[in-house]
Amino acid sequence: MNGATITLQVLYNTVCNEAQPTRYAVTPSEILLRHPLTWDIITQHLQTLQETGLIRLEGAEQRSLVRLTEAGIRHIINAA
Repeated sequence: MNGATITLQVLYNTVCNEAQPTRYAVTPSEILLRHPLTWDIITQHLQTLQETGLIRLEGAEQRSLVRLTEAGIRHIINAA
């Protein structure tokens, strides 16, 4: 599992029990509490995930909130 996939898994674990997981906005604090890597590395992963359409970055500097896309949810479920 590469680093970006680990980050995607952390995001999925955060939203998987929500009624509408693609509408849940994950905050940086929620990510940092659940992720074993540093924020600098996580932001690189987030950029990669956004470029591949698996997440959407929203807010100031496009890094304040993270939302999984349907494609991101399918990707992590299929990777399991």
